[in-house]
Amino acid sequence: MSKYNVLWLDDQFDSPELQEIADKAYDDHSINLIGFKSGEEGIEELEKFARKQVHYDAILLDARFFKSKDGTSGTEDLTGLGEVWRKLHQLEGKGVFLPRFILSGQTDLKGSAMFKETYGKFYSKHSSEERNELLSDICKAADAKEETILRKKYTNAFGVCSAGFIGSRNEVALIKILKGYENQDFVNPDYFNLIRKVMEDVFVFCKRKNVIPLNVTEMNNQSRKIYDNSSLPIHIRRSVQSVVDVCQEGSHRTTIDTAVSNGEAPYLVGSTIMSLLNILIWTKTI
Repeated sequence: MSKYNVLWLDDQFDSPELQEIADKAYDDHSINLIGFKSGEEGIEELEKFARKQVHYDAILLDARFFKSKDGTSGTEDLTGLGEVWRKLHQLEGKGVFLPRFILSGQTDLKGSAMFKETYGKFYSKHSSEERNELLSDICKAADAKEETILRKKYTNAFGVCSAGFIGSRNEVALIKILKGYENQDFVNPDYFNLIRKVMEDVFVFCKRKNVIPLNVTEMNNQSRKIYDNSSLPIHIRRSVQSVVDVCQEGSHRTTIDTAVSNGEAPYLVGSTIMSLLNILIWTKTI
């Protein structure tokens, strides 16, 4: 099952009681609740999300939590929620959307018409039924997001974008690449540079696995070492050679760049992306 990354703002997220909720979210729904205690930290994470430096599928907020990082017990109030909410609206104005949910134990707010009008639906920490409903609703909202759909459709490829393989930083690049493929943006040579950067980390991983000698540093030579290795699957050897040859040229103002931009090579971007996916999946077998 795919994992959902959810930004979680609650000053008590690390308490035993709330960690039980987090464990259930992960075990039953593959929801990874990533906790912070203040609105200040939450806004920092949202800015990273807007810059595509981190990935979140939704945001879950308490009603009352610390406004700043140095908040202390007794200073929790609605200020942090309000500031984060305004930040979410600002990001929506820029085309950056993140489904939002509120889970709180503040029973006095449950019957507040003003709170409901401002923030919408409210899930209670004290109700197991509402907690279960919340987790289900998070999954539904996340599944509707384009990036989540891509992650589920190309699970095998995203599976290698982790520290144990080619590094989590490649998740963002892969999302951009696959959005281009799904939208058939095949006259845009910019994808070649993104693919090239992913291949750099593929080759770093190949060195760790002794598939490429450590002293081979130039990308074309690294590609040649893969192609000349007869113990590797022939489709991988040819895919690596093709992807590197095309992306090395296509990343610059060359004949390939012009051919793609002019529509003379209408399927080259798409076929190169598919070759990249085959390569990524292969890295799991090294």
